Amino acid sequence: TSVTSTGDFVPIDGGIDRACRGASSGDNNPIYYVIQNGISDLDGCKAICVIDALCQGIEYSTGRCELWVRPGGIEATAAVQGFICLRYTGAPTTTPSPWSFVPVDGGVNRVCRGRSPDDNLPSHYTVAASSGMSLNQCKAECAALAGCRGIEHNQGGRCELWVHSIGATRSLSGYICLRFDA
Repeated sequence: TSVTSTGDFVPIDGGIDRACRGASSGDNNPIYYVIQNGISDLDGCKAICVIDALCQGIEYSTGRCELWVRPGGIEATAAVQGFICLRYTGAPTTTPSPWSFVPVDGGVNRVCRGRSPDDNLPSHYTVAASSGMSLNQCKAECAALAGCRGIEHNQGGRCELWVHSIGATRSLSGYICLRFDA
């Protein structure tokens, strides 16, 4: 089995059965990562990384997700059965994004709504892309649009630019809802 590059994540040293490390295969300082327990799958771990401004990559094993926040990123791996190590290529390389996007109701597996979970009027948003747009591109589109209040993005690359206040969300797998604080 192999892991291929998907979206903004690239396998390190093949990805499968690899644990992430710092400068060398023995460098596993706990200050390099933040543990997220109870994450149901690899996609959930990726989604949390994408909305964390400091995330450089992820290490995932069943139910456990490490968000790697080491400033130098992930430079090495170690062979560990059942682990996956992926570099997040959308991570800032020098300076963080000037935009501030805040998860709404946790952000992950949430779709944006207006005043209530049923308030999804087409006038609340503009569809910037129906597929193929990265989360970072979607954020950039929002930042460039006067009056943008937030984004809804899914794994297929659909990007909605919300021009109405996001007051609620609804659960839907594979989506992220983020409020834009300019």
